[in-house]
Amino acid sequence: APVSRDGEPRAAPTFPREGRHRRPEPRSVTKARPWLNRPHGCGRMPRMPPSEVDLSPLGLLQAYAQGAFPMADANSGRVALYTCDPRCVIPLDRFRLPPGTRRALRRSDLVIRADTAFESCMRACAARRDGETWISEPMVQAYVALHRAGHAHSVEAWRGGEMVGGLYGVSLGGAFFGESMFVRPEAGGTNSSKA
Repeated sequence: APVSRDGEPRAAPTFPREGRHRRPEPRSVTKARPWLNRPHGCGRMPRMPPSEVDLSPLGLLQAYAQGAFPMADANSGRVALYTCDPRCVIPLDRFRLPPGTRRALRRSDLVIRADTAFESCMRACAARRDGETWISEPMVQAYVALHRAGHAHSVEAWRGGEMVGGLYGVSLGGAFFGESMFVRPEAGGTNSSKA
């Protein structure tokens, strides 16, 4: 079942049966991705067996190239690869910030930086209020190695010398895969998720 950022279960999205907003039909599985052993649709994420996950920089890049990403089980810490179909894609050539967001950012005293505190940003994403996270220590180390190789990046929002929000992800070819983000509203980072 889908879960919210706080780890609480949430209802799967509902789609009308007819009309232009109809739920997409499940796609068939190809031989190129043998761990996808069944067709899947929105909200269902098949996974590879944990013993087969390669967290080396090359292994991570190969997984991303095939549409998979790693997540650790919050209880056991075991890492598995997941896929999601459909994936959210934001075409940047047509993307425009809403006017309200532009106004909020102009009035903000946030300073936006990239790749100045990658590991700290990732650890902040891993820190959850309920103590559960899908970002395990082996994953942190794997993504730090991927960052050193030039394929993992962070975007941080700073206010008064303190990181109050940020995200990290993976770049591969012309794509950027945003993995996780955090915001610290209590430290003045309310608009950092918009930035």
